[in-house]
Amino acid sequence: MIEELKDIKPYLTNTEWLYWGFMISSVLLLFLFISIVWWGLSRWLYSRKQNLRKQYLNAIKSVDWSNSKNAAYKVSYYGRLLAKDPRSMEILSQLELMLLEYKYKKDVPKVNDETLVYYDLLIQVLDV
Repeated sequence: MIEELKDIKPYLTNTEWLYWGFMISSVLLLFLFISIVWWGLSRWLYSRKQNLRKQYLNAIKSVDWSNSKNAAYKVSYYGRLLAKDPRSMEILSQLELMLLEYKYKKDVPKVNDETLVYYDLLIQVLDV
């Protein structure tokens, strides 16, 4: 019976191909895994960035103008974070010039109507 089994050939005569096939498939699987992680991470960071923009927009919309000094600082800070296009940057620069009257002083007056009009215009431009 053992003499009859001597005629059976082994499955793989060349084990070099097995080694290279394993290496190539493992590299491809590693590349696929890294690609999926990269895609998921980039999607998560993009959605986080959008959520931060919404938070900043809500913060600038809810500014309390009764304390004009604090309001001027908040509008300047959040406006710089949100203004990305040329139109909103131009409106923000004009608004910041008006807000300088309410910053850097101990006692500040109430906010005038022209400043509030520019503030509303900035909110409308940023909300789009």
